[in-house]
Amino acid sequence: METLKLLLERADAVNKYWNLYIAASLGVIGVSQAIKGDGSFSALRILLALGFVIFAISNLLAIRSINAQRVQISMLVEDPYKNIANLGRPPSEFVFLCFHAGIDVTVVLSILLLHG
Repeated sequence: METLKLLLERADAVNKYWNLYIAASLGVIGVSQAIKGDGSFSALRILLALGFVIFAISNLLAIRSINAQRVQISMLVEDPYKNIANLGRPPSEFVFLCFHAGIDVTVVLSILLLHG
């Protein structure tokens, strides 16, 4: 039962990182829309995009680390809770990376190409 509790705590940690990621993504897009200019790639937009990329990479690495912990913990859960633990396993590494990268690219393009 303690192992299952630990698994749920790790899932909560992932949710917190995703919430931070969503808030930062929307905030960066909002700030980029507030930048006045001629619509070109200003230095401020480029710095904002680079800052977001650095944040996104650190977020990605943190979530990957927690997901690896979740996989290992789910293997330790014993019957009769094994089925519940399997529901708490993260998506495959490929699906996760594609999803995160897709959002990353969308945010960076929004920063650089959308002008308020």
